This record gives sequence, C-alpha cells and structure tokens, in this order.
Amino acid sequence: MSSIDASARHSASLPPWIAPRRTQQARYERILQATIELAQGGSDAVQMRAVAERSGVALGTVYTYFQSRDNLLHCAVGAWNVAVAERASGASNGVSSRGIEQLEGEIIRGVDLFLEQPGLLEAFVKSTLSSDPAVVEARKRVTWDWATASPSLALLGPENARLATDLLDHTFYAGTVRWSFGQVELSDVREQLRRVVGVLIRTSTSP
Repeated sequence: MSSIDASARHSASLPPWIAPRRTQQARYERILQATIELAQGGSDAVQMRAVAERSGVALGTVYTYFQSRDNLLHCAVGAWNVAVAERASGASNGVSSRGIEQLEGEIIRGVDLFLEQPGLLEAFVKSTLSSDPAVVEARKRVTWDWATASPSLALLGPENARLATDLLDHTFYAGTVRWSFGQVELSDVREQLRRVVGVLIRTSTSP
C-alpha cells in the first residue's frame, strides 16, 4: 500500500489507505492489511477484535480510525479494489498491439483478477450495501476503471467509450451483487460481461 503523505483524512475524496495523520500511517496500514487478509474468507470473517489481534493494534485504536466494522471493511477492500485495478492496467499495458479486437481480452483479463479472489470480492460487494453513513458516502465513488484496464475502449470514441464504461460497470456490479447472494455463479458474471463486450465490438465495427 502507498504511504502517501496526508495531514488529514477528513476529505471524502482521499483514498482509503491514507491515515488521518502521517505519523499514523504504518499502524493504519497494518489494520487495513489485517482486514484484507481476514476478508479472504469473506465479509463474515472480518470482526474488529480479530483485526486488532492480527494487526497488533489495540482494539480501541482500531475504533478510533474506523467507527464501525462496515466502515473498516469498506476502506480495506476498497484499497484492494484499487490494487487489482492497477494490476489489470499493468497487464493491459504489456499488450503490444491495440485494436478493437483486443477489447474482449483486456476486459476479461481484468475481470479474472477480481474473480480469482472470491472472498475479497464478496466482502467488497457486500460492504457497498451497508447503511453505515461513511460507507453510504464512499460508495458513491465505487467504480471499476475499465478505461484504464482496457485501453482499446478509447477506439470506440469518447462518447461511446463513456457509455461502454457505464454498461460494463452496471453489468459487473449487478452480477456480483447477485452472486454474493447466491443467485448466480461467478462464471455467469464473467460470461455476461463477455457478451456485453461482444455487443460493443459488433456495434463499433458495423457499417
């Protein structure tokens, strides 16, 4: 995680891995890392006392930074979400050729990075459904940066690329919410996204 300098975390726009004060950063990151490790077992595996024990930080201090379990969970898996998106971007940047035909591969590679850690994905999705006021505010900014992970989206043109990003966002989020409640399999979510990408490609290449 980044140890970005920040004097305060009162701004809702700051990334979730930034501590309220620079001197608290190392301890803050230990809390988030412990939460991510526990969340590999799903959202129910994350309890404040377990986080305190795993991180070596006093329980009262954990509550000082995060007033609720839902707030802590959302910040931690939000940081994980950003890290996975950066990995997807790095994988796409390693592709030597660019073209609309590359779009499906770029998208699916990014999706698979999320799907390979189902416990964390479930924790992230369920954390966005919390009624905790801090989470309600933060989830307004929940997104998957498809444009960064999939440079070929730019070939659709600015307006179509924005529409495609919105469509992929809605499809992935709705699918993973349904999966988190046992309504579909992750393979179904992946296939639905693949079909959406297919439609985007056909639409962009049709005369």
